[in-house]
Parts: sequence; structure tokens; C-alpha cells
Amino acid sequence: SKEGFSQEILADYIDRWYDKLELLYPEISGQSPHKLELEYNFSSHGGVWLPRENGEAIKLTGKIDKVEILPDENLLITDFKTGKWFAHFDYKWPDYLKVKQWKYHLQLAFYALLFEYSARFRMYPKRSYELFFIEQDLKTGDFFRVREHIQDGEKERTKKLIQAVMQKIETLSFPDTSSYPQSYEGIRQFEEDLLEWNI
Repeated sequence: SKEGFSQEILADYIDRWYDKLELLYPEISGQSPHKLELEYNFSSHGGVWLPRENGEAIKLTGKIDKVEILPDENLLITDFKTGKWFAHFDYKWPDYLKVKQWKYHLQLAFYALLFEYSARFRMYPKRSYELFFIEQDLKTGDFFRVREHIQDGEKERTKKLIQAVMQKIETLSFPDTSSYPQSYEGIRQFEEDLLEWNI
């Protein structure tokens, strides 16, 4: 409704997603209840503060679809996804899907920083991050989940990327990206150059 779709398009979306949700419901219902937070909004809780080398901090916020505290006190952080699913991060797809995988993995690394610096959740040091694709594979009937354990090195790299972007914004020093290929490889090269202050 907020997007201003015509009634015909809106009705089509509702019909299609009603069918998808009917298929999805048995997959996510009937499980043993754990401690859950649904649509947890870090902004509503003041955000978290990412330290900088100059002694200042950057405020980070985000909204998490599902945070589950498992019986072993591990955290499972889930982000629900629509669209084309994949079974794991392998970057062997066509380039546009490699870019999508990169975006999703960067999102999970960003989530890892939110939980790393959260006063509420840092007491749970064991955390897994999951993409849950809510569209069923019509050939097999499977729903795909991709679970990642974000390593310390990935968190540190993401932290440095955020700090580098913040520095560019503060100094209004916006790099020229026209020389980079519009591809996964181009994005990764841009990141490396940004981290090395070569742009």
C-alpha cells in the first residue's frame, strides 16, 4: 500500500504471496519455542557505537528479522529473504548473483558488528547468522537456509570499511568510481583500495 501500486498489481502480489506463505508456514511452525526477538530494532534501543581510531565513535543501527536465544545460550540471527535462493556462499554464479551474495554477506558482517558492540547481546559470544529464503524450490520442495559464523577477521575488515567510508563523508572526499568494472570483482577492488587509502 505504501508503494502506491495499482489495485490490480496489489491484488496479484497478495495472491502470489498468500500461496507462498501457505507453503512456508509448515516449515517455520511447530518448532520448540526458544527466547525470540522479532524485528528487533537497534535504533529503538539507542543503537550501538563503533569505536574509531581517533577516540570517537560511529553510531550504528539496524533492524533484525529474528533473534533466537537457543537452549545452549547461542544466538541465531536470521534475516528473511525473497527472490533467488542459493545454498551457500560460493561466488560461482553469474556476476549479478555474485554481487547479490556479496551484499548479503556484507549485511551479515554488519549484523555481527551490531551484536559485537551491543550491551544487551554481547553476553552471548557464540552467534550464528542465517539467511532464510522464503521462496520454495518448486523442483524439490526445499527451503534454503545459509548459515554463517562471521569470523573475527571479517568483522575487523567490515569495521575498517565503515570507518573509511565515514572518513570520506566527513571530508567530502568522494572517490571517482568510473574506472572500476561494474562487477563483483570491481566492487572488491574498490573495497581494497578504500582500505588502503588509494582513492
